[in-house]
Amino acid sequence: MKWLRTVHEITDEGRELLLERLAEMVSTPRNEFPQFPAALSFLMLLGPEAAAHNLGQRRARLKATVAELG
Repeated sequence: MKWLRTVHEITDEGRELLLERLAEMVSTPRNEFPQFPAALSFLMLLGPEAAAHNLGQRRARLKATVAELG
């Protein structure tokens, strides 16, 4: 019996969409589970600068929310 294997490749458009969605998931606080842990598991795809930038945006948004509540 001969086994066949299918190989899939992400398109440029798909890669761009993935990175946009990942940046949004990291930078924008919302229902934390399971979205944020899932986003963190792919954080390396953004690269160090973009990851730091998006986490910084998240921090600023969370600080603003805490200030509003306090």
